[in-house]
Amino acid sequence: ISTLTNQSTFLDVPIANESKKNIEGGKNESYTIENYPIAQYTKAGVYTVTINVSAYENISGTITQSNSFNVTVNETLSLDVPSLSISGYPKRNTTSSFTIANTGNVNLADITFTATSMKDSNNNTITVSFPEIVVIRPGESGDVAFSVVVPEKQEIKSYSSTVTVRALAGSKEYKKNVSLTVNVNFG
Repeated sequence: ISTLTNQSTFLDVPIANESKKNIEGGKNESYTIENYPIAQYTKAGVYTVTINVSAYENISGTITQSNSFNVTVNETLSLDVPSLSISGYPKRNTTSSFTIANTGNVNLADITFTATSMKDSNNNTITVSFPEIVVIRPGESGDVAFSVVVPEKQEIKSYSSTVTVRALAGSKEYKKNVSLTVNVNFG
């Protein structure tokens, strides 16, 4: 066999031509193409891949044969969100930002962030505000600004919260929890 080539226009992935074998007349030889690399952000769907095999035969010259098969790319919902930490001060609105990235292969829409309550022993509550993000396409990233408001009489210490990140991909919901630490300092 002299060449193995991928003729797919949707999954344009080169196939390494590592194995060249002599095959005796009347015999079959199987090739296994393992770890067929598909680009990370390839849209979910079924793709037809055609493999062309060319060989040289003494009597007929070059012979080419094609074989097609389907490759299924599944939906991957994935969002990279870091753990968050911010210093806050009584009676101040403090802002910070972080970067999120859509590492899946579908659009993520209506992305929301919800933090669990952070109260001290006197029921003073730190308020955390996040924007809603309309959509992040596969492979895109964006900065998210958020703010923390610490009440005037909030106890000076470190507070922990869980931020739940929710996003929609069609009718599917993606959910991820990340940690948030607010260090309340003297202002």
